[in-house]
Amino acid sequence: MKAMVRGSNNPHVHFREGDMIEIIFPYLASHVGYVTCMGNTPELIDRPERVTKYRDDLLRLRDKYKLEHFQPVVTVMMTRDSTPKIIEDSVKAGAGAVKDIPGQTSTGSGEKGVSLFEQHKYYDCAKAAGNCGVPYLKHWELAYTIDGQEIDELDREHKAIPFVEDMIKNVPDTTIVIEHISTDRLACLVETAPSNIFGSIAIQHMVYTCHPDFKYSLPDLSYRYNWLNYCKPVLKHHDDQEKLIACTTAENNTKFFAITDAAPWYLQQKLKDHKPGIFTPNNVWIPMVWEIFWYNLIRKEWPKEIIRRYNRFMSEISAEAYNWPLNDWELTLQEDIWTVPGLKDVPVFWEGKDVNWVIQDK
Repeated sequence: MKAMVRGSNNPHVHFREGDMIEIIFPYLASHVGYVTCMGNTPELIDRPERVTKYRDDLLRLRDKYKLEHFQPVVTVMMTRDSTPKIIEDSVKAGAGAVKDIPGQTSTGSGEKGVSLFEQHKYYDCAKAAGNCGVPYLKHWELAYTIDGQEIDELDREHKAIPFVEDMIKNVPDTTIVIEHISTDRLACLVETAPSNIFGSIAIQHMVYTCHPDFKYSLPDLSYRYNWLNYCKPVLKHHDDQEKLIACTTAENNTKFFAITDAAPWYLQQKLKDHKPGIFTPNNVWIPMVWEIFWYNLIRKEWPKEIIRRYNRFMSEISAEAYNWPLNDWELTLQEDIWTVPGLKDVPVFWEGKDVNWVIQDK
């Protein structure tokens, strides 16, 4: 069995810098078109000159590996020092989106990140993104209460929802991407939100849960048991997983698009320091998402309709959110069982396990 599908975009990748980017670049830049490259590097990409340098570095690697379809879309990071002028100048310098990780929430946010309790003070920056024609991407979790009490990681996305609603209300003319949705409640909010609101969904939240005893989960894969699968937002419940799959495979999906949120770390950083992030190569991600569509829809829909819905999720809706042209090239997926190989010193998503479809290289 074969399927011809539109070339995918991957609007959420952490390429890192230094030795790491040299190791993982070909795995995250192949088989895809537009790739949103997150700027939460050790030296934040938060100024126009840093945007230009990082984009140039990525283009150099594209030429080195001869990856003709890869188009890097660098984000400028939102910080407490950001201003509308910095946003505007960064877009002129080549930034294709603004990235906002609230303070103390995830990698690279730290003290420079804007707290959700203070986000309203920076709405002019989000509006500047809209005026420049680029989307505003945000990680929606509340890590601490206003008086400094830490919130359980399973509850952080729920606790952020009032802040999501406030931003949607007060920034009506900017495309806002609710990133890596992991709960049914946030997915439902995006479903009913205005047309400028989109949501991205990562593969790990579609195949794993925090309850390894649930019938659709794989044994012993919760972040609470295996730090290799620790990510932010953390894995959630079975009902959340079912909602995400329903959103992505829906006939009338106009809101949700696919990402890997690939975030590589060295093995010891994962096991010893419990760094959040999962490294998902594109040649694993693309067939696995197709497999989700195929096996959830094959008893109800014709293959042509499955391909249409898959293309919406993997390519077309992200293009609409970012105002990218549609990819005019295709991939061939072949039904064939293969085992995901490892990579020295860097843990790989689904390593050592079988995938039932494979990208057929020309």
